[in-house]
Amino acid sequence: MERENTVGFQVRTLANMIRRTMDEYSSKKYADELTGVHGWVLGYMYSREQENKAVYQRDMERDFGVRRSTVTKLVQLMEKNGLIERVGVKDDARLKQLKLTPRGRELHLCVINDIEEMERSMCRDIPPQDMQTFFSVITAIRENLRSFGAAEDEASPRPCIECKNGKTKSTLSAKDADNGKERSEKADRKAAGIQDRCNSHPDNRNL
Repeated sequence: MERENTVGFQVRTLANMIRRTMDEYSSKKYADELTGVHGWVLGYMYSREQENKAVYQRDMERDFGVRRSTVTKLVQLMEKNGLIERVGVKDDARLKQLKLTPRGRELHLCVINDIEEMERSMCRDIPPQDMQTFFSVITAIRENLRSFGAAEDEASPRPCIECKNGKTKSTLSAKDADNGKERSEKADRKAAGIQDRCNSHPDNRNL
């Protein structure tokens, strides 16, 4: 089977195209005001805000899996850029709650609108019944992967956020990159096997 005709290759290629398109669009529209990492943090804080959950630096350290010093630099930079603010807690003057500023909230909502606009662009001129088939096939593949032993919504290695020279970036260690490559190759092999079973299914032989 040619690599281009495997589910894993096509899904990964499409996901990379979506991410790259969104990153390039955002970098042009928001310039230095909003990086990918900042967008990630704003989305995280907005989600917690909608659930009426307070956000503290220790929450970000835990949920992002990064060191205190790294989060401190990230928070300081976003605070300097007017995206978030630190507010004292009534019962503990040493504890600072992190909150979105009006500008941070506005930027997050702009990004959400951008995502929705890109979604509409991706689906342009595709008949609704074809989209329904697309989602049905994705659901079926997900179920096949579950039966094949894949973990639900298994994520790739979490990037480590670094702050350097006033900028933020996401990096992966060499070990994480190797592990991610190995998982990717395994996923391709699994997907190829599933594709073979799909092609041999009686309902698909005449397609």
